[in-house]
Amino acid sequence: MPISDDSRSILDTALALPGESKYLFHHPDGSQIQKDNYSRYLRRVCKKLGITTTHNHAFRVAYNARLIEAKVDGNERCLVLGHSKQTNERHYSFSDKRRVGVVRNKLNMAKSV
Repeated sequence: MPISDDSRSILDTALALPGESKYLFHHPDGSQIQKDNYSRYLRRVCKKLGITTTHNHAFRVAYNARLIEAKVDGNERCLVLGHSKQTNERHYSFSDKRRVGVVRNKLNMAKSV
């Protein structure tokens, strides 16, 4: 999966932290987070960090929104996100709510012209 240089730097830093786990995301004892516990664990960690999310796919939706904003082609987004173009557009192409203010400003500018 292609990632930015900034993301690579963060991953390298995380992987260099002291500990014996070979997993990037793991329990404090270094053991792997099992698939069945992942969603529950993710919610608990997000809550602890003050991140509000409804489910793990919220990250995929947010990432897809960033890719759209960066004008990444739909087929390239499929490559990165692992779904067909139709699935990406149907289920993972929601707007970035942080941009509502930008859209509001554009509407106000158009109204004043």
